[in-house]
Amino acid sequence: MSRGRAGTALDRALPAWDWSEYHSVKATAAAERVIDAVDALTWDDVPLFRRIMNAVSFGRVPEDRVGRVLDFFERGPYVLAHRDSTELVYVGVLHPRHAPDAVDLEGDPVTRFRDASPAGTVKVAMNFLYRDGLLSTETRCQANNGLTARIFGVYWLLIRVGSGIIRRSWLKGITRTLRDST
Repeated sequence: MSRGRAGTALDRALPAWDWSEYHSVKATAAAERVIDAVDALTWDDVPLFRRIMNAVSFGRVPEDRVGRVLDFFERGPYVLAHRDSTELVYVGVLHPRHAPDAVDLEGDPVTRFRDASPAGTVKVAMNFLYRDGLLSTETRCQANNGLTARIFGVYWLLIRVGSGIIRRSWLKGITRTLRDST
């Protein structure tokens, strides 16, 4: 189900999923400006998000508070798969053995990600979408076998509340940045 967001790059990257999380906030600015604000957001713009990530990532969040939040994700298993004036999509493959090259995303990352199914992995796709005055973020996850699904399902239950707090903090930081820059 795409909750009225059909036709997105996220839909193309991960059209079916086992777990999802969705949050939104009203935002008033030109679409490209909103997506630019998502892309440029720094750790200093989202202090609660930074504190939570620092605690759960055992200090992997960079000390540089003016560094981009998305740089943290790009250093992990995620890559920017799509960006246009209304949507930004990151995709990644979680592997228990942290195999960094579980999926080759060169060329057309959205299609290559959608078509990949490496054994024992969970595919994760995340977007920020701006449509009709609403900025939303959605994460979708899909396990490719039963054992991986059971293991990830426990993880998902453990992080779900904190993840929601982080996402709402992230959206508030973006809208605050938009408001403060006018």
